[in-house]
Amino acid sequence: MAGKNSKPSGAFRVGDWRVDPAACRLHRDGEEVRLEPKVMDVLALLASRAGRVVTREDLEAEIWTDTVVGYDAVTGAIQKLRRALGDSGRRPRIIETVPKRGYRVIADVVPDAPPTRRHAESAPRPRRVMVLAAIAVLLITLVAGGIVLLVGADRPIGFSDTDSSIPTVAVRPFNDLGENGSGALFADGITDDITTALAKRSDLFVISRDSAFFYRDNSRPPREVAEELGARHLVSGSVRKSGDRLRINVQLIDTASARHLWAETYDTDTAGLFAVEGDIVRRVVSALLKGRSFGEEQDFGLPASRNAAAYENFLIGRQLFYQYRTM
Repeated sequence: MAGKNSKPSGAFRVGDWRVDPAACRLHRDGEEVRLEPKVMDVLALLASRAGRVVTREDLEAEIWTDTVVGYDAVTGAIQKLRRALGDSGRRPRIIETVPKRGYRVIADVVPDAPPTRRHAESAPRPRRVMVLAAIAVLLITLVAGGIVLLVGADRPIGFSDTDSSIPTVAVRPFNDLGENGSGALFADGITDDITTALAKRSDLFVISRDSAFFYRDNSRPPREVAEELGARHLVSGSVRKSGDRLRINVQLIDTASARHLWAETYDTDTAGLFAVEGDIVRRVVSALLKGRSFGEEQDFGLPASRNAAAYENFLIGRQLFYQYRTM
């Protein structure tokens, strides 16, 4: 492969895929997938450092050179790669998320050199190929069985990105159900505030705000969204605003079992919004930690102002800030 700080210039293989960076295409068993140039650049860079963690900062600096991009540029590229490669954030075979550090290619990466004439002449005959394939399947089965015995059956399948003793949770952007987008600011504000409050806790692993906002206008099933984000639990909800009144629906889902752990409806005015947010965070933490001591309950990091007009102006400013970041 290429050197430490360079992307491979020629074709290479990662796992069972043949990657052609120049053509921005992936090939496997007659299947062809086309990638966007930046997404291909991300794959090539990760592959050039296979087995090592590449930070989000390194990816931004080397792929989006001299360009200001939003936080979700890297997240979006990784998600597109996983979909193209048939990979999973929870059960990664190719690209692993290393929480709070970055990403790492865990599949084998080798140059894709065309076979020489000598190699072609000595290639295995069909019968020999079948025998070798049968032996390989047997070995894989034995190894997989050994791993299952070592890991144990009590750990949920598909949620291995983080320590299983620490709940993983993502706050999906709340939907605005008001007329003419009247509650959009409050929907985003509630999502941000709850995410920030949960992220302050050391006993929870919370998916970043920008990663979750990639699914703002996405109608995909909760389990699919959570799988791509690498979270087991999903907080989602809706906001309906009428005048200064708000109706907030919120639910916490265990996506592994498709079970609601908690759900509630709140009717409040804008001045009472912060108290509602505090109650939502307490209920979510209680459900995730299953009665364990809160320990950090006294400070959720939620806004302290009770001035609704001031808070709405703050929400407008925050929205403009995020729009600037993603320009």
